[in-house]
Amino acid sequence: MPSLLHLGRVVSSALGPDVPLEREAVLATLADVEAEVWGTVGLRNYEEQNGDEVARLVRRSFAQYLVQQRSHGFMARLVGSTASLLLLPICALWFTVRGLRVIHRAAAPEVAIYHYPYLRPLIEHKSTTAILIERVKFALDTGSIFYLVRCLGAFPRAIFHPRFMFSALKWVAAYAWVLRAYSPGSITNFIEGSFSSSISTGYLRERGVVHESHMHGELYEDGRAAFCEVDRFVVFGSYWARLLRKSCCKGDCRVVANPHYCELKQKRTQAGSGVLLVHSRLLVTDSEEHRNLLEVVRHLPAGSDMVIRFHPNERKAGKRYARALRAAVRKLRPDVVVRDDPYQSQPLKVALCEARVVVGPSSAALTETWVAGRRVIYLSWRAELAERYGGSPNIISMDNAAQRGQIARFLESAGVDDDDERCRVAQLAAG
Repeated sequence: MPSLLHLGRVVSSALGPDVPLEREAVLATLADVEAEVWGTVGLRNYEEQNGDEVARLVRRSFAQYLVQQRSHGFMARLVGSTASLLLLPICALWFTVRGLRVIHRAAAPEVAIYHYPYLRPLIEHKSTTAILIERVKFALDTGSIFYLVRCLGAFPRAIFHPRFMFSALKWVAAYAWVLRAYSPGSITNFIEGSFSSSISTGYLRERGVVHESHMHGELYEDGRAAFCEVDRFVVFGSYWARLLRKSCCKGDCRVVANPHYCELKQKRTQAGSGVLLVHSRLLVTDSEEHRNLLEVVRHLPAGSDMVIRFHPNERKAGKRYARALRAAVRKLRPDVVVRDDPYQSQPLKVALCEARVVVGPSSAALTETWVAGRRVIYLSWRAELAERYGGSPNIISMDNAAQRGQIARFLESAGVDDDDERCRVAQLAAG
């Protein structure tokens, strides 16, 4: 069953894009979810009065699940729950069978790092011995099965939410395999909004393993990481640390210098040329983002070169969109050349630094572009982005009528790199 190695993507893809939430709406959602899960007692009082670690963590995971579910429509939730319900018994059996096999234990590292492109630089900067987990594998043993049963016993309501149960099963099985194969002292992961992360933390704690989360920060703004508990959060700027404290998360928080951001900041004086478009699944031909993009194209300098960078999980969708965009640009601006930059033809940081202007919907890549000193055009905007960038003159939003009228001058002018701008960057990218 090789396709089941990507079970998380199978279920997630059925849910469609997340709906961006304004910060005030996020805080209201967190309050509603807290009342739904912990009632009138509240999160803080419940945790002070209840010493059952499993009961406490499963409730945190369930609250995080509810927050994420509220960003999806009814049909998306129905499809996700149906897919999870069908996969749950198959995967439980498959993971249990895999757990019966003998796993050859490798030399025990101090830390196991899950492989994500965003975490790739960390393996080179760890002073401790580390192993990079490049392929997710699953195995359930007696201990992990018993832990999942205890989670259900501590919070029976979870039985009626198959997608929640499926996520818990998948991640506990994944970590169980890592512990059997490597027996690390800690596990570092890029927890991309996984609502079973708190459950995973409890599983690892009982086995003396530290659970560490690295996130680029956007998950704190839209609430997907709310209520999450790990042993240690690692963030890359004081702005993200402040957001983390407002999101009902629990765990030590360290602000560290991200090697990736440090390298990007060193490129601030490097001259770039051309326009880079960062594609995402929000960018489709009948969207407001697409219409905003065509407005940008209309004001590009003569003979401009636009490169489309596909998201690694959306290469097919990116290529379809690129064909449609090329056809639209040929009619609108025949002198503008649109070409593809297939994923991994060059590292993202190289593509960002070679561009003069980077365009796209909301994306972590746009923040990285700004850190590198390039001009950024947002095709869609959220209110919290204004707080993130602090009024930077190198950011413009096509959703803002006043800024939209300045797009031609913005495209032709050079980026600002004064002391105020460097101070803004330091809030997001320490080091």
